[in-house]
Amino acid sequence: MTLILDPGEFTRPKLFTSEEGWHVRLPYEDKELDTLMLQVVSGIKNLCVVYYKPHAWCPALRIEMPAAIARDETKLNTILYNVKSQCQTPSIMEPFPLYMADRIAKHMAPAIPAYKQIIMKQMTQISDNNEKDIFFLMHSYRTDGGS
Repeated sequence: MTLILDPGEFTRPKLFTSEEGWHVRLPYEDKELDTLMLQVVSGIKNLCVVYYKPHAWCPALRIEMPAAIARDETKLNTILYNVKSQCQTPSIMEPFPLYMADRIAKHMAPAIPAYKQIIMKQMTQISDNNEKDIFFLMHSYRTDGGS
């Protein structure tokens, strides 16, 4: 889309997905959890995707938003204007809040083991679950370490 769209152009909002038959597997039977899962799936099915190229130096950005906003021309234009105003510097090739969130997330990696330890301790203190299960659930599925 970066090569197709001219600066200021955007695509027509398109539903993220209209697929049926989502794989919904809950860990246990619970009416409240069931309702929450249905709300999440409904929310995902209600997302629209718009590609927008705010400036010549920016790549096309993928913007996801609720369908009600995407179909309202005034609200859509407001969002696109705000995205454009957040991409004012050629050295930052994404909206500034996204750039800052990315920077923070990349610097959090060294703190994650400490957070995991604190969370595991609190979970074992307030929960009647098996400590081995909690450890297993909090364990990374990839081997940490290496270069």
